[in-house]
Amino acid sequence: MLSARLKLFALIFSLGLPAAAPSLRAAPVVSAQIADQEIYDATPARQIYLNTKFSDPDLPANTVRLTTTLGTIDVTLYDQQTPITADNFLHYVDSGAWLPPDPNFPNIAPVFFHRSVPGFVIQSGGYVATQDPFDPPKIFPGPVTSFGAIPNEARPDLHNVRGTISMAKLPTDPNSATNQWFINLADNSGEPNNLDTTNGGFTVFGTVSDAGMATADAIAKVPIFNAAAVYGDAFTQLPLRNFSSGLPEMDNFILISAFTRALLFTTSSDNAGVASASVISNSLFVQGHSAGTANITVTATDAAGATASQTFVVNVSST
Repeated sequence: MLSARLKLFALIFSLGLPAAAPSLRAAPVVSAQIADQEIYDATPARQIYLNTKFSDPDLPANTVRLTTTLGTIDVTLYDQQTPITADNFLHYVDSGAWLPPDPNFPNIAPVFFHRSVPGFVIQSGGYVATQDPFDPPKIFPGPVTSFGAIPNEARPDLHNVRGTISMAKLPTDPNSATNQWFINLADNSGEPNNLDTTNGGFTVFGTVSDAGMATADAIAKVPIFNAAAVYGDAFTQLPLRNFSSGLPEMDNFILISAFTRALLFTTSSDNAGVASASVISNSLFVQGHSAGTANITVTATDAAGATASQTFVVNVSST
């Protein structure tokens, strides 16, 4: 006798409808073992970036998901056509440079969209939302650490059209791109903006998904303020939510709170009195509390709920 599932399949076939293929999602894998850690108690938490420790076979290595205040943006990198630029983007993602610890407060200082020109571009990558140490929780942006300029990789077959992501650079130097990038909201390849040819051409290094462009369009609709008098010339077109005057706070900015390759991370410690662990975005923070040894386990979970885990040892010494 046919099972209920086979009966359903037979009914679909008899009606001439296509049968859905079974899901064949693969589980995440450990791509690099986290090294055992030697730390001291009563010192700042040790930060470990997890993007390079796990991978997801179902999501191409060249795809990155940006989690913003207004939704997600999936970017597929042109890692074959523009390898230097794609690697540069991933360097900032994997290093945590766009999500560093706030130098004055115990929280992450996320990168944000600092420029919005509706019908043209939205731009990010250059500044993080650090709190003003003299007036928290007001924000006084800090620059993103630069890993140096990269050579221009503009190509005649990659165009600055709607739905692409490109590198920003200095107006007079084609080879000056570092950490800033923009998403094209329109076809900016030719007149009047000529991004394909101006200043050696702006390197297109990836494409944004349709759902991601819906998020980009939502960001472009956020009110724009000229904050140059407070923050400097880079902030003449700053998008801010629920803001009218004064110094903006974290919730006013369009933040990027995570860069991920579709894996979510959790962690546990078998001896939290010695060392505890927590995950913020794609970073693991290990905090020593007292002398001894603890085993820290990190688990990566993909969109289908499949997991991969690894465990490492933390030895804590007294200061």
